[in-house]
Parts: sequence; C-alpha cells; structure tokens
Amino acid sequence: MKKLRRFACAALLTANTLIVMPTVASCQEASRGHFTLTHEVHCQHAIVPAGDYKFALKSKGPSSLISLQKVRFCRL
Repeated sequence: MKKLRRFACAALLTANTLIVMPTVASCQEASRGHFTLTHEVHCQHAIVPAGDYKFALKSKGPSSLISLQKVRFCRL
C-alpha cells in the first residue's frame, strides 16, 4: 500500500510539473516592440496619428509606464 501511495504522489507531482512549467514559460511579456497604425487613434485626450511606432514598457511596482515613439525614416 505504501508503494502505491508513493507512486501516486510521484505521478501527481510529475503531471503537475509538466502542466505548470509550459504556462510559466509562456508568461513572458513583451517589454519592447513596434507596430504600425493605419488610421489615427484617439487615446483619452491624445490623438496618435497614423504611422510606424515603437514602444517600451517600464514596470515600477504595481504600475507600468508605456512610452511611445514615432519611427522616422531617413531618406537618402
């Protein structure tokens, strides 16, 4: 009976590890990136014109700050 209980506990621990580990690994958030707006966007009291943008997310404690920067291409 003890062997069966140990086996059941080991199987449960193994199954739990296999289920939880992929979830933890996929929880990484993008802290930087880029995107393109095809139309202007109204965000609270700001108007963001259409174009290419890059963003950076900075977390400090329970709140986060996102900075948005328009990408300008140099023409030669």
